[in-house]
Amino acid sequence: MTRPCHQRAFTLIELVIYIVVVSVGLAGVLAAFKQSVRQSADPLVWKQALLVAEGMMNEILGKDFQASENITERANFNNVSDYHGFATTGILASDGATAIPGLSNYTIAVAVTDTDFSGTNAADATIITIPGGSAKRITVTVACGNQSISLAAFRTGYGL
Repeated sequence: MTRPCHQRAFTLIELVIYIVVVSVGLAGVLAAFKQSVRQSADPLVWKQALLVAEGMMNEILGKDFQASENITERANFNNVSDYHGFATTGILASDGATAIPGLSNYTIAVAVTDTDFSGTNAADATIITIPGGSAKRITVTVACGNQSISLAAFRTGYGL
């Protein structure tokens, strides 16, 4: 006498349920992937804005603390205070005339304000005093679309 052979296989209903479950899971993964791809350009904008802000900050910090005259053209700026109120749309090279391709949608604004420092250094309890007018706070803000970044630095007039 022969024994009936039991074969294991999927029924049609099991196969349809499997296809539905996999389809729903795949749709969820693709939706998440689509969202991440759509926002993948945002870090590029942020990094470009950061590089532009850092470049402007380095340009400003490389200038003298103060000079005898105020100049209105960026290519001729010779001290930190000359940059106060500087603003432009479209990023230009340091000569102030050459536009940098691809950065025409960026705006940059600079504020330079006099500040004084006074307080206590907690590490060694010494008193920190820099007289008013001997320090400047420089704020560079770069924006593109709805994203912006601000950098701040301090410049002192050594021995003034």
